[in-house]
Amino acid sequence: DLSDPRVFRIIDVFALELTRIQHRYPKLSRLIILLDGPRGRSKESCRKKELSPRLLGITEKMATAMMEHGIEFYPLWEDFFDQECMHGHNMKLPDDGHWSEDAHDFVAKTLARLLRAEIQ
Repeated sequence: DLSDPRVFRIIDVFALELTRIQHRYPKLSRLIILLDGPRGRSKESCRKKELSPRLLGITEKMATAMMEHGIEFYPLWEDFFDQECMHGHNMKLPDDGHWSEDAHDFVAKTLARLLRAEIQ
């Protein structure tokens, strides 16, 4: 349950573990965390273009925790919104909410763009 305050502790522990991995393997050039956000457009969600207060809190906490530990973090909820509401892509599988082929393709292109930016 995302409203459980222990979720924020889990985020802190996750960031700490990622930091430990980076220190354990210093040859890792980069660690990137992407947070997708809600998937599954509706007329109401497309009209509002906003996260629920609960999901906004999780996103902000993730951003803060990752920044505090020097981990690259990219919240993609607005991008997923645009892909669904503006471009008509389905970002989730119809029956279970996992990423669709469109979502995987979008995230792969996003990662490629981020990695290319580091090379240039």
